[in-house]
Amino acid sequence: MKYDARVTSGNSRRLATVVLTSLLVAAFLLAPAAGASAASLSPGSAARDRLSTGATLAVARAGGARLLDDAGQLLIELPMGAAIKVNGRTADNRWFYGAARDGTAGWVSADEVVIFGVRNVPERAGFAGPAAAVSATAAAAPPAAAASVRLPALVASGSKRLNVRSGPGTAYPVIASLAPGAQLTASARNAGADWIQVEGPALARGLGWASARYLTLEGNTQDLPVAAVPAAPASAASPAAGGLAGKLVFQESSGGNIDVYDLARGSLRTLTTGADPALSPDGRTVAFWRQDGNDYSLYLIDIDGGNERRILMRTEMLRAPAWSPEGSEIVFSHVDGEHRCRDAGYNICLPDAFPYNTMFPLKITDKWGLARVDAGGGSYQDLTVQADAISPSWSARGIFYSAAGILLTQDVSNEDQNQLVLGDYRYQDPAAQPGGDRIAFHGLEKDHWEIFTANADGSNLTALTRPATTLVTPLPHNVAPAWSPDGQHIVFLSNRTGEWKLWVMNADGSNQRPLPIDAPIAYAQQAEQVVSWGQ
Repeated sequence: MKYDARVTSGNSRRLATVVLTSLLVAAFLLAPAAGASAASLSPGSAARDRLSTGATLAVARAGGARLLDDAGQLLIELPMGAAIKVNGRTADNRWFYGAARDGTAGWVSADEVVIFGVRNVPERAGFAGPAAAVSATAAAAPPAAAASVRLPALVASGSKRLNVRSGPGTAYPVIASLAPGAQLTASARNAGADWIQVEGPALARGLGWASARYLTLEGNTQDLPVAAVPAAPASAASPAAGGLAGKLVFQESSGGNIDVYDLARGSLRTLTTGADPALSPDGRTVAFWRQDGNDYSLYLIDIDGGNERRILMRTEMLRAPAWSPEGSEIVFSHVDGEHRCRDAGYNICLPDAFPYNTMFPLKITDKWGLARVDAGGGSYQDLTVQADAISPSWSARGIFYSAAGILLTQDVSNEDQNQLVLGDYRYQDPAAQPGGDRIAFHGLEKDHWEIFTANADGSNLTALTRPATTLVTPLPHNVAPAWSPDGQHIVFLSNRTGEWKLWVMNADGSNQRPLPIDAPIAYAQQAEQVVSWGQ
């Protein structure tokens, strides 16, 4: 699942830098989480003195959060996405002191919030201790069904990560995501027995609901008592979404779950499995690709999860479907040949000709191009593009794509109409602004990626994201931008909090904030088209 053809002699040094950056990011993501090691986050005494007046922001996780007083008694319950201004913490980083928007101040558990800039928060004395708070948490948790039957359960080994929700259905928010083999206890079920109430230490409040099809139970599901079903979540806009409209389709990983997030309702559900999802201009259909054995196929599926169909099957690798502006055609990248050179080592590949062919081993890598089909999979046509063309984005101006920089071409097969937009190889993955004259893309800044925009002709290059500080290693990445349907906002992927999450910002880069989507996302630095935003 790699764009191997991007290893050309002219840009080998840049690719080596990208690979090294990927390894550093992987090491960073495998480091202990913020709450796991107080020693890794607590500043030294001198630093602690300097930060005595520090403050930072926290956001309530899916399932909400609770503010407690110094005795551990409940003050206020906050919904998912609610902001908390934090200005104190315990020494072990398990409890944080802060104020909600209405001014109510108290303690919140680290398990119930996503918090930014822990190092800026001073330790605070006077909290009665987690023991009192644990009892309050237990009192606030949904009661388990009263019954003697409790069955051991495992997340099925053949599944992807399992989303555990606050209620029995995909309309309820995700509160945890568990790997195959995770151990749980089944304590109840819904009336249809298709959703199971589960308990486990990985669940923030101890309880959640999981689809029965992804669980393996030791016993008969029908023996479980029927639990009271919690009220379905309201359709009001999520606080952290800030009134944004439309739907996001995104992949958790290349070949993993493809999910749909409704920005107005704040609801999350799994649509199918595959990679590089692209929502049609009318918001009704998602295009994606999937590997079927040794074949690679383009698929379409209705946004409600019905009518999944394969429209094209190829023996060569393909990637990154993108819709035409009117939604009648789909452009995609695919392997259309090979590069042959002689590997001299040190990232140097020489021409496959005498005398190098007598001195060095042959190296063969894939060469990529663009092709398009209609929405039924017919009218296949290769496009005339530069070698190693990937990541297409189709707009009224034409098809933007990445090669040695960012280029623009037209839907023609036998004419070279390629125009250079940005000639620097470090600029990649263009996304055209709907109804506008800008493109968004990510660019390599020495050892990390940032989001940029530019006019369609390459002028007015503007950096939208920048590191908050350069005093950390490695610096976080911001990648894979996609526009809102009205062209006023940009969604993107960032690991600035230590894990990959979807963020959103205004078109000028202002008001950057995380979206309240609790789903695991992996990014492998292989030009994945992670997210698409539609009506």
